[in-house]
Amino acid sequence: DYVIRSLSTEAGRKLPLRHELGWMVITADGNGSRVDWHSRFEVAIPLLGRWLAEPILAGKIAAAFNGFLGRAAQRVAAGGS
Repeated sequence: DYVIRSLSTEAGRKLPLRHELGWMVITADGNGSRVDWHSRFEVAIPLLGRWLAEPILAGKIAAAFNGFLGRAAQRVAAGGS
């Protein structure tokens, strides 16, 4: 389990994110692993946050997380930790 305390853009601008909880469940899957990732958050922008900003931010967080998993898989395949 984890909680994101703050989130910033690449330019250093703090994003108005309220993160409730995130968790991962990792299970064996054949010769590899399956990662189920869950995260509950809201963007603290009145009216627009839920409908406009949350889907965009969710996509960016998912892309960053998938990149992390890809780099971790490459390190494991190369014999690193």
